Amino acid sequence: MDLQVKIVTPSQIAFEGSADQVQIPGWEGEYGVLAQHANMLTLSKPGVVKLHRESDVKRILVGKGFAEITATEVSILVDICEEVENIDKAAAAKELEKSLAELAKLNASDSRYPFAKNRVELAQARVDA
Repeated sequence: MDLQVKIVTPSQIAFEGSADQVQIPGWEGEYGVLAQHANMLTLSKPGVVKLHRESDVKRILVGKGFAEITATEVSILVDICEEVENIDKAAAAKELEKSLAELAKLNASDSRYPFAKNRVELAQARVDA
């Protein structure tokens, strides 16, 4: 039995299809979902979602968000979604360096800190993808 998978950003449905298994980056580590999984709502962190279908694996970079899982469906709602093969690794490395420098200048109590930290996490996910 397949899982119906949907990855949604604020502006579009970025991916819609089916998979035998889905691996999602979570705050406590990566977790896998198979058909008949227990219902679950969880936060997801920037990283690569892996969609397994028979012997093929599709890799999609996502930003932070959350995942809603049922026995037959996985809906991942995130702030950004990109095809891994379209990521410019050199640009990602430069963005990571720039983001780390910006974050280093901020105090954790600064209102800009969470946004800078999110930029670092997303840039790191792009580099690691």
